[in-house]
Amino acid sequence: MRKDYHLHTEVSDGRWLPADIIRTAARLGIEEISITDHDAVGAYIHFGDVRRDAATAGLRLVPGVELDSVHSGVEIHMLGYELDPVHPGLTAYLGDVQRLRRDRLQALVGRINDALGAPALDDAAVFRPWRDTCMMPHLIQPLLADGRFPDYRTARRWIKETVGLPVEVPKPAVADVIALIRAAGGWAALAHPGFCSGNGGGLDLESFVAACRDWGMTGLEVEYRYRGSAEFPGRVDEDQFVARMRELAHRFGLRTTRGSDAHQAVEMEAFAAE
Repeated sequence: MRKDYHLHTEVSDGRWLPADIIRTAARLGIEEISITDHDAVGAYIHFGDVRRDAATAGLRLVPGVELDSVHSGVEIHMLGYELDPVHPGLTAYLGDVQRLRRDRLQALVGRINDALGAPALDDAAVFRPWRDTCMMPHLIQPLLADGRFPDYRTARRWIKETVGLPVEVPKPAVADVIALIRAAGGWAALAHPGFCSGNGGGLDLESFVAACRDWGMTGLEVEYRYRGSAEFPGRVDEDQFVARMRELAHRFGLRTTRGSDAHQAVEMEAFAAE
């Protein structure tokens, strides 16, 4: 069965809507998908009965989310599947995080416009009605489109050094995020483990996965499109790591998942073609 268990919509930092994902997945012959927006489950709430829409298109849509957390100073993303999108505890947690993220971006819009001496960012474009999780790409992408900066990293560095981050968004411990997912009726899987080294910060991946399993994690994102990143410059590097993760999942008794981390159709298409 063809699956893609890692997808983002405009509810967080994706560039398409659930209907676009369903239509593209059906065209590609994918049979199971999960929309896993960052700190948000609005894809399952704001657009009608999307699970019914997926079933009509011949797909199974698994409710999901991608939650930020931290371990030993390293940012960790944990995927949650088959959870209840309207679980009270999950709803309360996501609401708090989303408010802080929105507060931060609202402050940044004003500061960036002031620093540039022009209204480079428009509130209506940044804060769309269905956008639950406001993120840095929502500021940087319009700046790049306007020719203000040559690339994403340059823009992000300028914001950090010139404008600053006026509102802190604390990240919970990994164990707490796993517990939250399980309390909402779901199961947790570590997202893109190849990016968990913390830029050389010394996080031992095998020991960390073992700890996550002890905290209640039952899945590992094994198949993921890493290539082209600094950590995995080529296909061989990626294939070797995926094989290592498959063995690790088997040894620890973890479910394996496959995810494109697609933010737009072309990324899902590229992953599905492999």
